Amino acid sequence: MNRPNPTDVRRTCLDLIAATPVFYLTTLGADGYPHTTAMCNLRCAAEYPTLAEFQAERGDDLTLFTSTCMGSDKIGRIRANPKVSAYLCDPKQIVGFMLAGRILRTSSTTRCPTSAIRYDDT
Repeated sequence: MNRPNPTDVRRTCLDLIAATPVFYLTTLGADGYPHTTAMCNLRCAAEYPTLAEFQAERGDDLTLFTSTCMGSDKIGRIRANPKVSAYLCDPKQIVGFMLAGRILRTSSTTRCPTSAIRYDDT
């Protein structure tokens, strides 16, 4: 069996980040059960063309950005346990990938004028 080329896999992931308007964020509740929520992907070029400069700066990394209400139950779960997973997919091609990591809160910037939660693969 041929193993996929890591460069090709990374390129596929980056292409999905740039093209997928929604990703699925999973947080854990205090009871240990997962909660999955659809989130806007601020790195989707077609959906957020005014963020083109911001998106270009992130070009080659696997960081996801979204915005959400800071008073939501989801934020309460993240504050209690910042370990999350995010899943992006293209169902037409039956291809997708999952990132697991911690949520980091970022501030608004002139390039990305919404307050955002940063999902980072580091």
